[in-house]
Amino acid sequence: MGIGVEIDGVINPDLIVHPGDAVRLILLNGDGMLHDLFLPDFNMKTSGVSKINERTKIIFEVGDMQPGAHVYYCTVPGHRQAGQEGKLIVEQMSE
Repeated sequence: MGIGVEIDGVINPDLIVHPGDAVRLILLNGDGMLHDLFLPDFNMKTSGVSKINERTKIIFEVGDMQPGAHVYYCTVPGHRQAGQEGKLIVEQMSE
């Protein structure tokens, strides 16, 4: 579930970024089960969190990646199949 202005309370929110952005994603455990976050197109993965309110984060640059949608998901067996996935969307900056 998203935390923050535009994504507050949204389950598996679309995360909008732009080429050249520095991105910080924080995974906050809300249920006490093991979770992580993996972005295969960026080869980025958080460590696992298993306690309520435990956090982990990843920081990366989008670089000059072409605009488009990139999946993120939890790699714990069964979690992605249960719907724990979303999209990180690279959008061109408006001129």
